[in-house]
Amino acid sequence: MLPVELKFLIVDIIVTSTGNDHYGSDQSWREMQRSLSTVALVWPDALSRIREHRFRYILLDKEDRASSFVDLSRRVSSLGAVVRYIQVEYQGRIIQQLGKYPSSFTNVTAIFVDNCWMTSDTLHSLGVLCTTWSLVLQDVRILDHKSLLDGSPPHIPLPLALQHLAISLIPGIAKSSDIAYMNFWTRTLSEARTPTGLANLSVCMDYQYLRDFDDVQDADDPRVGHLRAFSKVVAANSLGVTQLNWTTWSAPPAYEQSSPWGAETRRVWLEGALLPDIQAKFFDGEGREKWGTKLNLVTLSRKV
Repeated sequence: MLPVELKFLIVDIIVTSTGNDHYGSDQSWREMQRSLSTVALVWPDALSRIREHRFRYILLDKEDRASSFVDLSRRVSSLGAVVRYIQVEYQGRIIQQLGKYPSSFTNVTAIFVDNCWMTSDTLHSLGVLCTTWSLVLQDVRILDHKSLLDGSPPHIPLPLALQHLAISLIPGIAKSSDIAYMNFWTRTLSEARTPTGLANLSVCMDYQYLRDFDDVQDADDPRVGHLRAFSKVVAANSLGVTQLNWTTWSAPPAYEQSSPWGAETRRVWLEGALLPDIQAKFFDGEGREKWGTKLNLVTLSRKV
């Protein structure tokens, strides 16, 4: 009979051999799950190690499944304790469910929120999670959002352990919900108090409403004040960003034909005039090399 330590080692090898030990729901992940289920039947004394791997990464994309998992974690504390990575897709209310019982998950190091509606309640719950997991949560990513905010939503406290923050923004001036969402992040970043600074910040700027800026001639135009405020906060020494990853989703070629400016010319002007502090610190001259700035331009195919 094999000693349990050797069984644990074999379980670890099964997981790492897939090349996917905590992210994604692709074929290799499903194969790994099936293999672990088989091993659990043969080696019940290795169940604790199997559970540690099976529930390290959790994908929550349906409210009913999320509710069941949260309830189960409340009843079985050892289950919630092994969760390290939580990914939420499509349903912002799932974050609200997690926010009701954050202490059920004590060791979460990363939370990814993808393609969800952002409401005040959802962001409040996210703040609860960031506060409860403040000493362990290192990676927060909120991408491809859809904003339902209005007015001036409050900020949320970022985790003390945070090392990487990724956000997507729509820098328009016509939709109050997009302006409110950017203001939310401006205030949140201005209030951030990470002890060693925010090591890595990733920002995706989605210029799907680039046409909104056609009549903006002056960087002091009051309609773009929220952009300049965001730029100032990101470049501030108090935030302590040591690497900026900047992705721009540019307007599609059709805009080139309809705009008197041209999409690329207009985008470059916007980032220089309306995001001056970011431009000066991270993009220009030696700044890009000093801060390890990574720039990525993606051309959209959808209409604007």
